Amino acid sequence: MDFLLIVRDRWVWGLVVALPVSLLFAYKQLNVNETYSAESTFRLKLPKKILNLTPVERDDFSKPVLGRHVEHLNSLEFKEIVINSFSPEEKEALLREYKKQSVNGGPVPQISQLIRFTVSMGGTHTPLISVRATSLHDGQGASIIANKVQDEYLKFAKSTRQDSDNTVLVKLNEMLERMLQEERSQEERLDLFTSEHGIVSIENKRQSILDTMQDFKQRIRAAKIQKVTFETVMLQIRAVRRENQVNDFPINHNMFRIDEVSEFGNVSDYRNSISELKRERKKLEERYLEKHPRIISNLSSTKEYEILLDHEINLAEQSFAQKIQTSNEEIDHYNEELEKELRLSQSLSKIEIQYNQLKRDGESKQLKRDIIHNRISDIDILQQIDESTLVARDRASTKSTPDSPNPSEIIKRSFGVFFLAFLFVPIGLEFLDNRVKSPWDIEVFIGRDILAGIPRIALVSETNRPLIVAQDLDESLVESFRGLYSRIQMNSDNIYPKSILVTSAIPSEGKSLLAANLAHSFANHGRKTLLVDFDLRRPGLHKFCGLSNDRGLLTFVQELQANPSASLNMEDIPEVYPNLRLLPSGGKTRTTTELLEKMAFTNLMIKLKREFDVLLLDSSPVGLFPDSNALATKVDDLIFVTRYSKVGRRTAKSMLQKLEETGARILGVVLNDLPEKKNSSYYYGYGYGYGYGYYRYKYYSKYYGDDSGADKMAKNESRTT
Repeated sequence: MDFLLIVRDRWVWGLVVALPVSLLFAYKQLNVNETYSAESTFRLKLPKKILNLTPVERDDFSKPVLGRHVEHLNSLEFKEIVINSFSPEEKEALLREYKKQSVNGGPVPQISQLIRFTVSMGGTHTPLISVRATSLHDGQGASIIANKVQDEYLKFAKSTRQDSDNTVLVKLNEMLERMLQEERSQEERLDLFTSEHGIVSIENKRQSILDTMQDFKQRIRAAKIQKVTFETVMLQIRAVRRENQVNDFPINHNMFRIDEVSEFGNVSDYRNSISELKRERKKLEERYLEKHPRIISNLSSTKEYEILLDHEINLAEQSFAQKIQTSNEEIDHYNEELEKELRLSQSLSKIEIQYNQLKRDGESKQLKRDIIHNRISDIDILQQIDESTLVARDRASTKSTPDSPNPSEIIKRSFGVFFLAFLFVPIGLEFLDNRVKSPWDIEVFIGRDILAGIPRIALVSETNRPLIVAQDLDESLVESFRGLYSRIQMNSDNIYPKSILVTSAIPSEGKSLLAANLAHSFANHGRKTLLVDFDLRRPGLHKFCGLSNDRGLLTFVQELQANPSASLNMEDIPEVYPNLRLLPSGGKTRTTTELLEKMAFTNLMIKLKREFDVLLLDSSPVGLFPDSNALATKVDDLIFVTRYSKVGRRTAKSMLQKLEETGARILGVVLNDLPEKKNSSYYYGYGYGYGYGYYRYKYYSKYYGDDSGADKMAKNESRTT
C-alpha cells in the first residue's frame, strides 16, 4: 500500500518517462531485419555397456562427450571446413536475396559472413546436440546452413581419431606410481617422528603442564593476597605509631585497634592481665594509700606486664615484616617454576607443529593420489563412451515466416517495460528525495510510532493558529489534535501529574504551534494544564496570548534559588484558557544546561506538578542546541515533531536516537503540515480516521444544536475541503 501511495503521488512522472521509453523500445524491436532460423539435431547412440546404466548415471557419462562435440562444432577449424564445403548451387541459393538488393545499391556479402549458427546440447532421455542456423531475408538459407553443418560434422567426427586419452593415461599411471612411493616414504617419516618424541602421550603431557601452570598461578595469587594483607597490617602499625608520636603517646599506644596485633601471641592475655591489675588497684586505692605494699606490688606487676606487652607487640611487627619477605620469596619461586613450565609447553608446541606438518603432508599426498586414481577411472569410462556413434536425428526444414521481429512478443515486452518504468520511476524519485513525508518513513525507516498527522493549515491566519483548538477554527485540525491527545493517553505509561517535552530537529517545524493547541486539548479534557516556554534562546509563546515576558520560568528559578521554601504565587502564572495557564520564559539565556542542573529548577518542577496535572514544555530544536537533550532527562514523556518534507529521514532518526540515549520515554512522532493528498493517505492508509467531519455534519448535525451551529460546522468543513 505504501508503494502504491508513492506511485499515486508521482504517477505523472512515471507516465512521462514510461510511455516514451516503452514506445522507443517497441520501435527499436520492430525496426530490425527479418531473421529466419532452422534447426538440425544429432543423437548420441550409446553402446550397450553404457545403456545398461541408470538414467542419471547415463546422462552424467554422456555430458562430457556432448561437451567435446559442442566444442568441436564451435571451433574455428570446423567453421572453415563448413565454409569451404558449399557447392556453387548452394552459394547461389544463399546469395540470391542479397543480389536482388544489390540492384538497388545494397552490398553483396561473402559466404563466410553468412555462416551463423549456434550449438546446444540437451535431451531428456536421449543425448542430443542441436544446431540452430540463422539467415536474413528467407528461410531457405537457414535450412541450407543447418543441414550443411550436420553433414560436415558427421564426416569430421568419423575422420578424426584422438589418441590424447591414451597418452594422458600413461602419464597419469606414472604419476600414480610416484605418488604411492612418496606416500609410503611419508608414512615411514611420520612413524619415526612419533616414536622419537613420544607423540602418543603429548596430549597428556600438555594437560599435565597446564594443570601445573594453573596450580602455580593460584599459589602466586594466594601469596600476593597474603602479602597485601600483611602490608596492610604494617601500614596500620606505622599509622598508629605516627599518631602516637604526634600526640606524645607511648610508642605502642592504641596498637590493640589493629585486630591482627591484638590476636598475636600473648598480646590478648597480657592485655587482660593488665586490665585485671588496674581493676584490682582501683579497689585497693579505695582502702589503702599509695605507699601501701599491696598497691606497690600491683604497680610493679602492671609494669612487668606492660613491658611484656610491648615486647610482644614488637614481635608481632617483626613477624609481619618477616611474613611479607616470605611472601615475596614464594612469589619469586612460583614465578620461576611457572616460567619453566611455560618453556616446556612451548617445546611441546613446536613438536606438535612438526608432527601436524608431517601428518598434513601425508594427507596431501594421499589426496593427490586419490585425484589421479579418479581421473584414470573417468578416462576409462569416457573411452568406452567414445565407442558410441553420433548420428543425424532431424533435418532442418524451411520456414516461411520469420522468427523476428515478433509483433505479439514485442507488444508484451513493451507493456512490461511500460509498467516497470511506471512503477520504478516514482519509487526511485521517492528514494532520492529522502525527507520525512509519510507515516511509512516514520514507522518503518525511523522505527518510531506515529502519534498523529496534522493537516496543512491554509485557511487560518498566522496569529490565530495557536488558538485553533481554543476557538474551534477548523474542525479537521481540531479532530487531529483530539486524536493526538488520545494517542498520548494510549502510549504514555506515566500517571498524572506528568511532564511532557515537545521538541523538533530544526526550527520552523510547527513545534510551538502544536504545543499550544495540544495544551488547549488537555485543558478541554479537564486536565489542569501548564504550558511552559522553555525555548530560553528564542521565546515566543507569550506572544500567542499577548502576555509580557517580564516574569516567568527564569525569575521563578532565581526566586527559589534565593528562598527554596518560597511558595508559588499562582497569580504570576496567568490563566489564558479554562484549565490552562501559560508560564513564559521570563527572559532569555544561553546557559540552559546550567539552569537544569540547579536544585532550584528541580524544586520548581516539583512545585508545579503539585498544582497541575500536565506540564507541557516547549523547548528549542534538538538539532541546534543541547537544551532538549538535557531537559529530556528531567521530564516523563517526550513528543518529537517533524514537518512534512522538511527534515531528512536519517537526520530525524539520529536526533531521536540521541534523545533516547538520555533515557527519555519517547511517545512517538507527530508529522506536521501534511498536504491534503498526503493527509487523506494518512487517514485511510494508517487507520487513524480523523477526517470524518463531513459525514458527522451530514448524519449527526441534529445533535449539535441549532442551525447556526450546523452552518458553522459546514462552513469549516467546506473550508477544509
